[in-house]
Amino acid sequence: QFTQLYQNHFQPDSTLFKIFASSESTGPFSLTNLLCYPAIEYLGSDDQFQHYSKLIEDGRIVAAYAQTEVGHGSDVQKLCVQATFDTSKQCFVFKTPSLKGIKYWPGAMGVLCTHVITQAQLVVNGKSYGLQTFILQIRDTKTLKPLKGIIVGDLGPKLGFKAVDNLDLSINDGEF
Repeated sequence: QFTQLYQNHFQPDSTLFKIFASSESTGPFSLTNLLCYPAIEYLGSDDQFQHYSKLIEDGRIVAAYAQTEVGHGSDVQKLCVQATFDTSKQCFVFKTPSLKGIKYWPGAMGVLCTHVITQAQLVVNGKSYGLQTFILQIRDTKTLKPLKGIIVGDLGPKLGFKAVDNLDLSINDGEF
């Protein structure tokens, strides 16, 4: 229903969409367009950008930026969520190793967000490669239910930003 509403009323070239997506707005699409779209453009490959930009522009995904962790705030070098590359399955296995690593206060994520841009400590074959940026699908795009391994909690609106629906996010052995 949300996708249909978005496609019918919030087309990227519509005035209403531009208001929601503007820097003056804290609406549900502002982070998708102000933070996530540019992050994919600048940090992703050409193929990734083509894929995700089309999904965003068509209103098929809503993305948020999930950096802040409970125990580390926005001190990115201390972030502790891990992304271990499983060479046999050719996928990343994400894990929130402790309560300190719960992603906290990501805006516009509480109800509608299907994907996040997040940072995690990359490990390949037991070797750490430091902090890397990832795009993860956290919810089914049709039902908005969390995917396997994803634990979400709706924190409700942030004081002063009532239109921003915030969330906490944990990943327990989620494979992406």
